[in-house]
Amino acid sequence: VYNIQGQNNLLHLKPLFRVSQLIDITIFGMVDNDRNVNNKIQKMKQYARDLGYEKDIRIHIWNKDFETDNFGIEKVVCKVNQILYEKGYTKIDSLEVESRMKRTGDALIRTVEKEIWRVNLTKGIKSGKIISKPRLAQLLIEDRLKEIQIENEPDWIAKLPVEIELKKVFKLIPSFL
Repeated sequence: VYNIQGQNNLLHLKPLFRVSQLIDITIFGMVDNDRNVNNKIQKMKQYARDLGYEKDIRIHIWNKDFETDNFGIEKVVCKVNQILYEKGYTKIDSLEVESRMKRTGDALIRTVEKEIWRVNLTKGIKSGKIISKPRLAQLLIEDRLKEIQIENEPDWIAKLPVEIELKKVFKLIPSFL
C-alpha cells in the first residue's frame, strides 16, 4: 500500500515502478475521479513503460472520490463534525457540503475543508490544522472493522466498495505467498 497523496504525484512513482519490477509484482491503483484522471493515468503508465515496467498497471477509478463512494457525504460530515465539536469549532452542514460539491465539482474532502474554513472564518483557522486525515479515516472505518471482527471469518463478506476492490486484488495473488 502506497499513498501517492494526490494524482499530481502519479509521475513521481519511479521508486515504486523499480521495486515492483525487481520483485515481480503488479501495481494496483485506486484514484478519485478528478479532472483529467484518464490522461494522468495514461501518462503514468507510459512513464512506467519508459522505465522498463512491463506489467499492466491496474487502476480503479472511483465514481466520485474515495470518501463519497465508500462512506457517503452524510457519514463523512458526521465524523468531521465529531472532530470539530471535540475541538470547539462550529460544525458544518452536510446539505451545504453536497450543494457546494455540485457547484464546484470538487471532491468531498476538499469541499469539507472549504466549508470548515467558511463556517469558522472568524476563528482564523485552516481546516487542515483541525481535521487530520488519519483521525478522520479512523472514525470512518472503525465501525466496519468491528463488524469484520465480529464476523470472525477469514473470508469476510465485502460491503464497502473498497473492500470489494481489495477482494478482487486478493484473488489475483497466488495462494502460495
